[in-house]
Amino acid sequence: MNSEAQQSYFNYFEELFSSETIRRYKIALKEFFVFCEKDYNVVKPTDVQAWIAHLEEKGLKSNSIHLKLAALKSFYIYCIEENKVTNNSTQTIHTPQMDNSVPYYLTKIEVERLLEQTKNDVRERIIVEMLYTTGLRNSELLNIKLADIKWDTRKISIRRGIGKEERFVFLTEGCAERLKIYLDLRKQDSEFCFPINGAKC
Repeated sequence: MNSEAQQSYFNYFEELFSSETIRRYKIALKEFFVFCEKDYNVVKPTDVQAWIAHLEEKGLKSNSIHLKLAALKSFYIYCIEENKVTNNSTQTIHTPQMDNSVPYYLTKIEVERLLEQTKNDVRERIIVEMLYTTGLRNSELLNIKLADIKWDTRKISIRRGIGKEERFVFLTEGCAERLKIYLDLRKQDSEFCFPINGAKC
């Protein structure tokens, strides 16, 4: 039952989460349900609290615990929205204070609202979509050059500091098509995809 619900969850968010987010969330959910040994629809807040205490006893940093709890909270928000459960067992759980800021993950509804608000602006729409489908940081997005994009594989090379290992992100098919449309419509002649002083399309 747990594996089916999790697969449904990840299928639902496949194009909204980056591959790295999906990887981390899968690990977190697997760890929780192995620890809890219950079906997702009978989990109680005390089970979640016991898991957090277990992670703290293992010496995990607060940032790591925060990310794992974010995965569990996101999963249960999905289950509530899809009427798979009637109670959100994570709703009242206190999130551990972070050592440093970590990303805040929007729910599917919040992402859909953001996409709806930007649907009439080609530039803003593709920026929002790329941020949430690839997991890029704002600074990484602004540093993408046209030469960094491999259209045949929908792969983007992300520029890192000197001596740091190069990494890549991949665009969904729909996101790649919308990026092409934006680049065809934009008025700037720049080697960067998103010039900081970029005007509206």
